[in-house]
Amino acid sequence: MRYRDISIRKKILLSNFLMVLIPIIFVCFILFSLLLGFSFVTHSPAALIRNVLLNTSNYGPTLLIKTMNDELAGSEHITDEAKRILAQLEKSGLHIFVEEAHDQKAEVLYHSSGVNRKSMQKEFESIAETKQYELPYIIWNANGMAYQAELKNAADKTLRITFSGKDLTFPQDSYESWEHTKLMIKITIVATGVFMVLFIVALGAVLTRKLAQHILIPLYDLNQATSEIRSGNLKQEISVEKEDEIGELCSNFEAMRKQLIESEKLRSQYDLNRKELIAGISHDLSTPLTSMQGYVNGLLDGIADTPEKQQHYLHIIQEKTNAMNALVESLFLLSKLDLGQVPFHDECVNLADFLQDWYQECASRYEHASIKLTVKCPQPVQVLMDRTHFIRVLDNLCQNSIKYRSENPVHIDVTLECDKKECILTFQDNGIGIDPSQAPRLFDSFYRSDPARSSKVKGNGLGLSITKQIITQMKGEISASGELNKGLCITIRLPLLQGGTTL
Repeated sequence: MRYRDISIRKKILLSNFLMVLIPIIFVCFILFSLLLGFSFVTHSPAALIRNVLLNTSNYGPTLLIKTMNDELAGSEHITDEAKRILAQLEKSGLHIFVEEAHDQKAEVLYHSSGVNRKSMQKEFESIAETKQYELPYIIWNANGMAYQAELKNAADKTLRITFSGKDLTFPQDSYESWEHTKLMIKITIVATGVFMVLFIVALGAVLTRKLAQHILIPLYDLNQATSEIRSGNLKQEISVEKEDEIGELCSNFEAMRKQLIESEKLRSQYDLNRKELIAGISHDLSTPLTSMQGYVNGLLDGIADTPEKQQHYLHIIQEKTNAMNALVESLFLLSKLDLGQVPFHDECVNLADFLQDWYQECASRYEHASIKLTVKCPQPVQVLMDRTHFIRVLDNLCQNSIKYRSENPVHIDVTLECDKKECILTFQDNGIGIDPSQAPRLFDSFYRSDPARSSKVKGNGLGLSITKQIITQMKGEISASGELNKGLCITIRLPLLQGGTTL
């Protein structure tokens, strides 16, 4: 997962965790460095050497000292091996004095040639430069090397061992090396502290910049885009490059922008339809009104001077009045269908039987049309419909084919087919057809294939609009296809009950 796809909550938690963890690590490191430096700085070189000589068994004379201590502690007397070791220590330049401590006096067990207790103690103190010390004690400095310790032998007697040698002086180069090491330790501690401070500052800057890049910058871009959208520029896209909360917010705004575009298109289409509707109503009302006004004036002016002419004028006025009444009723029905205020009394209907009954009844009503019904579905074909409204649909389609017939006799082929989920009802005629580019507009209110509306075909252009509204209420679909002078095909798709052809 990329960092930019991590949620903002996790980013903030991670940043806070690092801001807490890094100082803790820094403090621990500083404490460790201080403790390490303290162990070096607060101890003198002699004290460090004392620690080394007392605890190390492989460093110069200390190997012999440790071996001798072990030999003396493991026996009641000074063995030959212990004497051999003492001789080797004397060859290295040390004076040795070993005595058995008692409550009142001490018994000398071994001493180097020319050395007694007094001279040994004097030499020891001159090397140590102090009379106050705790046993075991060892020192190695520029004055020489001195060692004194007490131990229990196998007879549980206390032995006091003293070594001293002015010839074993501490090497000056080692001391200078120690001073250099001590300085380097101090420099290392200070440099490490400065580095950690700079590192924490840099880390904070990086984390802040990262948060700004992944939170503030996208919010700024989103604000710019929403400002453009608010000003009416719906073409301003909102880029979605992340999958965190900001990305989800941008995605929602982009979806909202697209919905606004669709709403704007829909509103524009509604405005266009409203204007066309008003223009259509104005045309279809003004034409019969103008005609009626002319005939009324003819009656008033005495142009119709015979009873036959007067009867003819009145008959035309009545015809125009009926047409206007039909237009108003169709408009009222279309408006109620659009608002969902027309009641539908749906019932389960066998569509094949229903079409057979309608076909037998309409044969006498449509004398100018040859209607052929073909059912290609197994019986029965169960659909949910309102019988009255669906009869209006069938009549509207037949009337439309008759109105827009060519010079040839009208032939209408009605075909019913089915698949697993829906039934397909098609009306194919041999009329004047339609331009394929105009087919989607066929169901618009007041639409006629002649843009100049100069056709002499009677009708108000609302029949197919009402038909589409009824089919939509039945959860079906209706479409049109065809070519000029090759007839028109209307296709209706209705869902079958329970996804099949039978209940």
